[in-house]
Amino acid sequence: MVQNFIYLSEHRQCVLHLYRHTLRNSKQCCHSQHLIRRIKKITRQTIVKHRYDKSSWSVHFYLQKLYELNYLLIQRDVKTAWDLLTDVSKSKSKSKSKRSSTRSSKILNALQDLHRSKQLKGLQDPQVVREQQILKDYIKREQTQNHLPRFIPEEYKVKLLLPLALHTKAMLKLNSIHGKLVEGPPKVFLTHTIPVGHRIWFVRSALNKKKRQSKALGTLIRREKREGHKRWDYLSQCKSNAYWAQQEANWEQLIENKAIPLLNLNKYLDSQIIGRRKTTCPPQLAHWLEPISYSIQHLSEINAKKAAYFKDYRNKVLLNGGQVRYFENKSLTMYQRRVERFKKMTKNDLPYVVPFFKKRDLPSTLTKYRF
Repeated sequence: MVQNFIYLSEHRQCVLHLYRHTLRNSKQCCHSQHLIRRIKKITRQTIVKHRYDKSSWSVHFYLQKLYELNYLLIQRDVKTAWDLLTDVSKSKSKSKSKRSSTRSSKILNALQDLHRSKQLKGLQDPQVVREQQILKDYIKREQTQNHLPRFIPEEYKVKLLLPLALHTKAMLKLNSIHGKLVEGPPKVFLTHTIPVGHRIWFVRSALNKKKRQSKALGTLIRREKREGHKRWDYLSQCKSNAYWAQQEANWEQLIENKAIPLLNLNKYLDSQIIGRRKTTCPPQLAHWLEPISYSIQHLSEINAKKAAYFKDYRNKVLLNGGQVRYFENKSLTMYQRRVERFKKMTKNDLPYVVPFFKKRDLPSTLTKYRF
């Protein structure tokens, strides 16, 4: 099997002598510190890079270059030595160069094809795509009701039907806005989410819904759910351990007393939760089940404290502390401003809406008044 030249002691000794000889000649024959550092850097990088080459031609090539470099240094031909270093630093193995060039050419061809396809298809603006979808739905709906013919020229679609489609879409939005304003100010209410074992209460209004929800509230809900699931897993593990503890106790009593103490394990474990009526445990099983019942009581106590804390928070902070009133006032102010803008739009712009004029169509009017 072919081995690397690095495993041959004669080869290692030859390369080491040449490397030391090169460093010595560079310091003795060169007056440029920059060239000395460059000789040291490129020589070292080349030796390390090709130390595992198996090709004898590659090894012979770089050893020959190293001999030439030393000869040029002794002759003080600095310019040729500089060019030799440049050629060696840029040279690559044939297979690697071919592989890299093939891979690069594939990537380049793929990018060129992608660019060509984009030029052929054309990059579409999201707004244009949205308008085309609105136009498509409008034509389909009108054709279903026999209001439009099956064949429609493209010029008519763009110049005639597209403004009408956008106007119809904006009319639906306008009616929706009017309906919400007629209903009155948006409601503010208390809602809750249920992690394991308790409820988290918070205020929900038009000002803090969906993306406007507080990041701190989202972090709190996720943390409580994660911790609640952990406690639930601990409780399940306690019940599983209690089953095996009961089996061990039964085996112990069967050996000693030839009898098995009776106990409804599920009923006993459920009774250990705080607030429930306790079920007595036979003395023969007590020393096996008491540690587990203590763990269950501790977990249920944590859940009870969490529930009491968030209930107290709902009463003292949300209801009596003014958070609900704050959001009610903010929602009322927002509603009044929307009503004022709607009245102003109805008086000043809606009577003069023309679907076929760009700045006077209904979508532009709604955007102008922030609807």
